Amino acid sequence: MVAAMVRTRFTSALLITTALLAAAPAAASADGVFATASAASKGARVGAASSSHRLSLLLALRADDAALTAYASAVSDPSSPLYGKYLSPEQIAQRFGSSKADRARVTTALRSAGLTPHTGLGGFWIETEATVAQAGALFSTGFASYKARTSGKRYVAPTAKPTLPPSLAGAVTGVVGLDDAPAVKTAALEPLPPALNQELSDRQRSLGSSIRGNTGTQAGCAAGRAAGTDLGNGYYLPPYTPNQVNSAYGLSSLHSKGLKGQGQRIAVIEIDGFSRADLETAGACFGYKPPPTPVKLIGLKAPLPVGGETTLDLQVISASAPNLSSIRVIETPNTNSSFVQAVASAIEAPGSYRPSIISASIGMCEAGLAGVQPFLNQMERTLKSAAAAGISTVVSTGDTGSTGCPQGDNSGALPVMSVQYPASSPWATAIGGTNISLSSSNKITEEVVWNDSPTQFGAGTGGYSLLFGKPSWQTGPGVGSGYLVRSTPDIALLADSVPGYPIYCAASDCFGGWAPVGGTSAATPLFASGVAIANQQAKAAGQAQLGFLNKKIYKLAGNATTRAKVFRDVTKVGNDLGKMIGPDFTATGCCSATKYYDRASGWGSVNIPLFSYEARKLGGSRAGAVAGSR
Repeated sequence: MVAAMVRTRFTSALLITTALLAAAPAAASADGVFATASAASKGARVGAASSSHRLSLLLALRADDAALTAYASAVSDPSSPLYGKYLSPEQIAQRFGSSKADRARVTTALRSAGLTPHTGLGGFWIETEATVAQAGALFSTGFASYKARTSGKRYVAPTAKPTLPPSLAGAVTGVVGLDDAPAVKTAALEPLPPALNQELSDRQRSLGSSIRGNTGTQAGCAAGRAAGTDLGNGYYLPPYTPNQVNSAYGLSSLHSKGLKGQGQRIAVIEIDGFSRADLETAGACFGYKPPPTPVKLIGLKAPLPVGGETTLDLQVISASAPNLSSIRVIETPNTNSSFVQAVASAIEAPGSYRPSIISASIGMCEAGLAGVQPFLNQMERTLKSAAAAGISTVVSTGDTGSTGCPQGDNSGALPVMSVQYPASSPWATAIGGTNISLSSSNKITEEVVWNDSPTQFGAGTGGYSLLFGKPSWQTGPGVGSGYLVRSTPDIALLADSVPGYPIYCAASDCFGGWAPVGGTSAATPLFASGVAIANQQAKAAGQAQLGFLNKKIYKLAGNATTRAKVFRDVTKVGNDLGKMIGPDFTATGCCSATKYYDRASGWGSVNIPLFSYEARKLGGSRAGAVAGSR
């Protein structure tokens, strides 16, 4: 049974690791200006780089970061007079962006080098494309071609420390994109009878595992209901169909009132593609029509090949908020600079098409982020800009427990305690993972932290940040001092791949049909859907959309009455996978599930209708600009 589970498990929270997980950390120039990996740390040199190979560059400029931070904080605070007074991207640029003089100086220098510059979000950076020959001449470095140790993919990277020319010195504070190394990691059977589902749950519970049988009531087509885990004994473990998930977290009650996301938009950041036909097949199976899925390409000339991550995100959102105006799919190549541009493009969308939520099921092992401070600076500026614009950003925490530096497709991890970025950003809402048991009416009877050990590898990531201090809003019972650093997750929802979500992806190099899928990258779009419906309710009531969520989450959790209403405290299991990681196979000691806040499930799971009601009540009747209202 164990072998069968491992074969069919697909966890899909993708992990931006800049190919560092099995290698040394990235190196930066001594002045911290260049975010570029050490060639030796990333792979083997295999030859010269083509002089015509093109790189996507971001040149960060001086800006008023302190004022941006202060405004993003105030506009997200229900107790502030600025609450809900969200800014447009143009206003963000005027108030906090770089000076006209700096932009003109950098633009002139780049044009003199034969490049075509464009101003990025908020005037925080200038972006351009350069050939290897042009980049080498501008930054006084050579380039070579390398082969990544883990993936085998080819890329180019500098062979020497770059230097900033006098024409850019002073105005440019960071350069991202001088390497383009891979950045992101991602038979007829009978359903198990109810009695055996319960027996399986009892057995796994006695082992300390979160794996549970499906004891609720499915709905949908036969093929979707049968998209379960092969137990290797003539039975399969049925997955949780959308009616079960929606009922468990209260979305069904919202749907029954006609609240299905109308007038709202979600943007998803993706590094693989999707087939609209797959979405239609899943929708026909489970009784919904998928929302429009317009595609925005960043640094690409054609859509990406069909993959499991985007397919998962879109099918979870479509089932949970089927009447959204759109799910904007922002496809991007696997580089740090393109990731910043992708998130920025969601914020910069025209007002009536701007999303109210950005959902990202990607992450970087924090322990492998040495030397990329310019990238982190630009990403943090972008996330603060989302908050200032009233856009919620929700991010998956990862699928390898408190050891958040994965190996392979999340099938193992380095024996290092780490959380993942950008979930660890103080400006993102970090979504962890749970598993549930259901009654016959699909109400939750038990919820535990997702951790499939010792049966198989996989658990929601959470722990202590190495990069960020403890935010002022991260307080409440159980939070404690937290070593004075940012802790993740903030909340958690269904993520276990057993039983998993039934997802349809026909491509042979995807799933080849129906498959049970799990990961915090399933929990994240599920919560994003709930936030979209909350924003729909806010708009109808003349209230500001929720925007940056963490201040509201911790304020609600800090009050005993609202904490009991909104959150389901998850106090069983934990996310320590240390005993499954060599060479020592010993527990890390983090993180246990406890009463109130913990670093295995945050505040626990969310009753979405009550979260919507209580979060909106915090803001009173003050209305603000509502994005995605068309």
